[in-house]
Order: sequence, then C-alpha cells, then structure tokens
Amino acid sequence: MSTPTARRRVRRAVTCLGAALVLVASVTAPAAGAAPASTPGVSEEALSLASFSAMSPKGRAVYVANEPAVEDRSTFAGDCPNPETPDSYVLGCYVPGAGRIFLLRIERPELASGMAVTAAHEMLHAVHHQLSALQLAKLEPLLEWTYGATTDPQLHAEVDAYPSRARLDEIYARLGTEVAQLPPKLEHHYSAYFSDRSVVVAAAASYRHVFDDLDAQLAALDAQLGALEQSGNDLRAQLDAANAQAASLGAQIDSLRGQGRIAESNQLVDPANAAVSQANALVDAYNSVVAQHNDLVDHYNALAVTNRELLASLKPLPPN
Repeated sequence: MSTPTARRRVRRAVTCLGAALVLVASVTAPAAGAAPASTPGVSEEALSLASFSAMSPKGRAVYVANEPAVEDRSTFAGDCPNPETPDSYVLGCYVPGAGRIFLLRIERPELASGMAVTAAHEMLHAVHHQLSALQLAKLEPLLEWTYGATTDPQLHAEVDAYPSRARLDEIYARLGTEVAQLPPKLEHHYSAYFSDRSVVVAAAASYRHVFDDLDAQLAALDAQLGALEQSGNDLRAQLDAANAQAASLGAQIDSLRGQGRIAESNQLVDPANAAVSQANALVDAYNSVVAQHNDLVDHYNALAVTNRELLASLKPLPPN
C-alpha cells in the first residue's frame, strides 16, 4: 500500500504536503469481550487489527494463515519493497512466496488506525492470490467496471501508477477497503471476508481525512496569503504615490519661499499636509497587512511542519 503528493512553497513555508494517502482512518475499538483469541506465532497487536477492520472468520483465517507481523520502521524496511514512486509510502505488503503479511507500526495516534486498513488491504491481496482462474474470470470484468465508475481522482492516480501486472490485484484490495458503494455481486463477494465492510471503509476515509484536512487548511492559507500580498502591493503603490506627491509639494513650497513668494507657498501647505497625512495612514494600513501576512505565514509553516512530521512517521527507516 502506498501514499503520494507535494505542494509548492509559500515564502518561508516548509513543504512536503498533502500526501495522497492510500490507507485511511480512525477505527472503533472492539466492544468489551470481543478481544481476539490468541494465535500461536501471531502477536496480539497483529490480531487486534483483524478485529478493528471487522474481518469475518474467513477473512481472519486468511490473514492469520499469512502470519501477519507488525514491525517498527527499521525492521519493516527490510521486509517490504520500496514504494512505486519516490513520493509514495509503503505501509504494508503481502509476500506471496513467503506467505507473509508485513505491516508498518504507525506511532502517531491520529494515523494509527491506518494500520487496520492496511491489514485488511493486505489480507485481500492474499485472498486475490488464492482465487481460482474461474473465480478471477467472473470477478475481473466487474472489478474493472466498478473501478472505471469510481470518481475519486486520488484513487485513480494511485492505482494507475502500478505496473499492469499488479493493477487488478490493487484494484481488488482498494475497492474492498476504500469504496463504500459497490455493485451487489461485488459486495456479496467481499462479505465473505468482512463482517461489516463499512467499518474498514470508514476507517480509510477517516485516516485520509487527516491529510485532506491539512491540505485544505494549507490551500485556504495559501489563498489568504495571495490576497494579502496583492493588498500589500496595492497599498505600497498608493503609499509611493502619496510620498511622491508630498515630496513634490514640499519642494514647490521650498522653491517658492526661496523666491520670496510666501503667499503662493502658503497655498500649498494644506495640500502638502494632506498628502503627508495620507501617506502616514497608508503606512499604518500597509504595516497592518504585513503583520497579518507574517502571522499567516507562521501558521502555514506550523501546519506544514505537522504535515511533514506525519508523513515522516509513515516512512520506513533504512536498515543500519
């Protein structure tokens, strides 16, 4: 599973924003008494993800059979492949040859529910690998049609980045964990592996919302900064014009007085004072806009740093 995208800088702003994330969500913990039964060789942490993603007994059996392991960032880097693109993030993988599922342990609480979505996603990869040729022949046209009917540009951008040999496998796992409305036949197929598929879909949406919300805030701040910059430029032009007028009138007054034409010079005093007053008012207005702009830049930078830290928490560490 993966995640992408980046945004442009705004002045001092730090970037690496808004990753188009594959896995998503905040998941409700299982009710009291619903703790997963222990399974030899599989940690309680890995088993809990089967419950959090509402896997059915059949889905859980496939998941457990592939010995899921939740790993820290350095260990995970050695077990899962590099992402398809430099700006994407691998959060889990299914390794058919070894019959294993590896999941990245996400430490950030606001993103940790993405682990449950990843677990369900990789379980579906294992299911897809086990389907018979007859089952695949029946499913593939329906998967292609459903994928083509989805209107999520992020989903399409991420799936289409996969090589052709892996594309349908990814569609199968993504539709099952991220798309709420599916054709009845496809919904029936996935119901064998989830007791309530809406749980994992809601989890995916919630996890993705963390980044979508940050990106929306950054976009809104970007627009406000642009408007303030334009306002500042307009005020600066008015200020320059007022200063030029005041300087011109001041020079005329000095020239007239130097010629002894006091009465004529006095006629220009009020206009000169008015130009100076206007310039001073424009200085205050300009400085106010600059202060607002700088406050927004600080806010933008803080959000950008948060975004960067969230993305860093999803990046495996290279082995020592």
